[in-house]
Amino acid sequence: MKLQWNEQGILSEYDPHIAVRKISASDTMALRTEAFAKNFDACAAYLREFTETTGTKSFLNASVNYPSLAGVQTNLYKYFVPLAFRLQSQDGVTGFLHPEGIYDDPKGGLLRADVYPRLRLHAQFINELKLFDIDHHVFYGLNVYGCKRDGVEFLTVAKLYHPSTLIDSLLRDATDAPLPLERNEQGTWNTTGHPDRVVQITDETLGMFVRLYDDPGTPPRQARLAALYTRGFLTPILEKFSGVKKMSEISYGVYECWHETMSQKDGTIRRQTGFAETADEVIYTGPLFFVGNPINKTARAKCRLNSDFDNVDLTVMPETYRPRTNYARNVDRAEYVKRMPVYDGRPITDFNRLLCRNFVSPTSERTLIPIFAPKGVAHVHSLIEWSFNERMDMSELTSIFGSWMSLPYDWFVRSTGRNHIFDETTRLLPCI
Repeated sequence: MKLQWNEQGILSEYDPHIAVRKISASDTMALRTEAFAKNFDACAAYLREFTETTGTKSFLNASVNYPSLAGVQTNLYKYFVPLAFRLQSQDGVTGFLHPEGIYDDPKGGLLRADVYPRLRLHAQFINELKLFDIDHHVFYGLNVYGCKRDGVEFLTVAKLYHPSTLIDSLLRDATDAPLPLERNEQGTWNTTGHPDRVVQITDETLGMFVRLYDDPGTPPRQARLAALYTRGFLTPILEKFSGVKKMSEISYGVYECWHETMSQKDGTIRRQTGFAETADEVIYTGPLFFVGNPINKTARAKCRLNSDFDNVDLTVMPETYRPRTNYARNVDRAEYVKRMPVYDGRPITDFNRLLCRNFVSPTSERTLIPIFAPKGVAHVHSLIEWSFNERMDMSELTSIFGSWMSLPYDWFVRSTGRNHIFDETTRLLPCI
């Protein structure tokens, strides 16, 4: 839960139109003045709420109060963790059910260094079975803490869908039974436990994670925690990825291109479903492509939902075919190019690029979904692109693209447990 100042929430107590209608920030300012003029209590309540919110944020963000959360975005659940450590006795045990953000926040290293020596058990759950009345994609964790130890030693079990799997995995003795897959033969989520699901984490393990998931020089105890389905992944695969050249060591630019809301507001693009006449008129959205296939689907003539797309049969598709898209250029070509993000002094559409969907679900068929974007095509901000200058050897670029389509790289992204792909994730990918 993020602590944010909500001006409209306070003013709607005195003018319900603000809550019912979509009131812009500038209109809210005018209504605020009007509400204050009509009702002095509204002004007093507004100032009181503003003071409380601002004061609370200042207190929580003060590093002297929460040193392990310095630089971390204010999120109330994170503050209960170090507070519990202060209040807990030497023999005490603390349990929390909270989001997984403390384990993958790029700025959460200090908090993780405080957490790992106290952590006894971490169990990562995914809400696919709707045990909680929240979105089924949501990740949350059961975390058990004890007193601080000199060394790190805790158990982690990831990708759980029901508590019975955790209990079964922890209590079951070693067995020759095969490891259950994530889905059973009926295609539903598998809740059968297995002792190999339990992974023991030590300082040595964190040293392996930090080489894989974090920037050089990061202390091992600040490492981000991998979401491993089985302890069998711990050594062979992680060692393959560790110690090799990473994306962060080569030159590229990362861009989001057109914002679906703001770029329509400023008149750069407009919502219009239809076929583009030329490649540089195409504006990509996520459903149009899949792994290595830039023309996986095409929008229907009436397209409102993510399901309103049809598959494209590549075996009968004409060479000049372009998919039907949902956005079109709304300014003349010169202005359109002028507003385009720039890399290395030129519009990003002039370069060879990798394009991926920004939002990913670790429970989906694939997480890392790249295509080699044709020159000229643009995209909306729900996609993210990596632009490479023409000085890069084409064989190296082809190798990078091929690696990104592979299952080991998909596993790497899946093991981070993140729901979004940003440069902070892909810059750690090996360049093989």
